[in-house]
Amino acid sequence: MSNSTNLQMPLLAAAQAQKHVTVNSALQKLDLLVQLGVQSRTLAAPPVNPTDGSRYIVAAAPTGAWAGQAGKVAAWQDGVWTFLTPRAGWTAWVEGENRLVFHDGANWIESAGNLTLATLTAAKVTAGSGAYVVLDTVKASAGDPASPQEGMLVINTTDNAVRLYADGGWRTLASW
Repeated sequence: MSNSTNLQMPLLAAAQAQKHVTVNSALQKLDLLVQLGVQSRTLAAPPVNPTDGSRYIVAAAPTGAWAGQAGKVAAWQDGVWTFLTPRAGWTAWVEGENRLVFHDGANWIESAGNLTLATLTAAKVTAGSGAYVVLDTVKASAGDPASPQEGMLVINTTDNAVRLYADGGWRTLASW
């Protein structure tokens, strides 16, 4: 069976029997991924009594049913754990922290404490020199990406990328 390129959803085959099984599997995967919100990203073992549909980012050194799944999204659905391998550009709202995290293709990263619901609400947009837009958060000040501030988020229309300046360097969050 082949899968879609980005979300790895199962695709129907021509003359496939029981097409509803494949379609239902794809719909369940969408249900897990769309508007991704996770309970926590600090648990290394599954919770004792998860609720159906609850999702977690598996912490380092996982144990039990999560063994070998570090960094993946664990979702409790229909009485079993399903694990989704994140790709660069995925975002997740961590409910226990009120924080948005991004996957850079290797790890889940945050915006050095600047990109939270409160700072997004207070954000302003500043046009750059025509090639970029700077989203200014509370701690970061808008300006030239050549002199970035911690937490600066830039949408660059020249090379079609969204970048975040965190921990002293630029991280590409998404490109098109």
